[in-house]
Amino acid sequence: MRLSHISWNLTGLVLPLVAAALAVPSLLERLGPQRFGVLALAWGLIGYASAIDLGIGRAVTQSISSLINTKNIKRESDILEAALQITLISGFISFLIIMLLALIGAERWMGAAEIPSAEKTMSIALLAFALPLQAISATYRGVNEAHLNFKKVSLLRIALGVANFGAPYVISYFTVQLQWLVASLVFSRLISFFFYRDFALKLIEGKRKARTHSQKKLVRLLRSKLIKFGGWITISSIINPVVNAADRFLLASVVSASAVTIYVIPFELTTQSLILVGAVSTVFFPNSSRSGRNELSKTKHDFFKVVGVLSGIMACVTIGYFLIGSRILSLWLGTSLNEESVHVLKIISIGLAPYAIASLSTSFIHSKGNSKLTALVNIVMFFPSLLLLYFSIKLFGPIGAAFTWVTRIVIEAISFYWISLWQIGLLSKAGRKSI
Repeated sequence: MRLSHISWNLTGLVLPLVAAALAVPSLLERLGPQRFGVLALAWGLIGYASAIDLGIGRAVTQSISSLINTKNIKRESDILEAALQITLISGFISFLIIMLLALIGAERWMGAAEIPSAEKTMSIALLAFALPLQAISATYRGVNEAHLNFKKVSLLRIALGVANFGAPYVISYFTVQLQWLVASLVFSRLISFFFYRDFALKLIEGKRKARTHSQKKLVRLLRSKLIKFGGWITISSIINPVVNAADRFLLASVVSASAVTIYVIPFELTTQSLILVGAVSTVFFPNSSRSGRNELSKTKHDFFKVVGVLSGIMACVTIGYFLIGSRILSLWLGTSLNEESVHVLKIISIGLAPYAIASLSTSFIHSKGNSKLTALVNIVMFFPSLLLLYFSIKLFGPIGAAFTWVTRIVIEAISFYWISLWQIGLLSKAGRKSI
């Protein structure tokens, strides 16, 4: 892995957060709580659109990466065509669902009585166009990441992140009507779609060709393979957000709304440190996918090295939170510092190193085409995690929620790391047989 790839990826993740930090307070003041709340729902829905692509973007990255440096590299255009067929269908279905919701009066579910119904309905209808754009863009981004084109992807991600918050901010000087604010989000997704597409097609230019009957059959086979791989990723991408969001809702219903604040603020502060983990794992995934059986020793070395270094960095971050975490919270919150929030911050920080291990192990497992294994672990843990979360919150409140999060992350780290070692063992046996 090249450090420059990680640096670009990290920059692409951090700068949009900076844009959000600068724009959100002014947006909240200009729009008011109700309009800002609906805009936040729009951001959330577009962000959750990653599940709409059915995991195909990651499947494309894995499939094309495994072909690079092989005689089958020309097949990547077939993979792209198969992936686009899937995401076009899933994107069109999501478009129809959102449009149907707009027609049957889904704006009533938003609350926000001060906002005219027509304004909310128009906003929902506009969001219907953003979701398929996100799904198809994920496919083209998968091609770019497979070719390690992280610089251009990161620059585009920065521009999109700035537009995501900056465009509504600029528009708010002229109007606070929701349809214009949401239209800026859709327009930015449309522009980014064309850039992702242009970057991807240039990478495979000259490899595309007219389809023979046998090649059309190959596309159908690839389509089934992508759906199988991406389908298991989709299961995880649906289950994990539910478990991650459950702590907020349970705290509010079992304890109180103020307990959510005590928990969420230190949780969000601590987990922002995981941006580095996301940047590294995104780069590690296509690099590991490229490694064939004849490069097993290099694959093992890279895996153990990146897990050791990154978990070590996160362990140092944990020590930092234990030493000066209360001061950071004091600077951020001022006089409203709650002692229980300090305890939550320290407990959550214990899970940073295990999270790094779990994330990198997941990337390694997926790079070898085994998304089913991680999904099965998530499925098995789903209901026990919710039960443990409920009773922990009932008995210990926000501190119980923090302990449950750490417990779940530690179990995932152990499970995924063991599966990774098992995968390495299987690859070693296959290598010896081939010799």
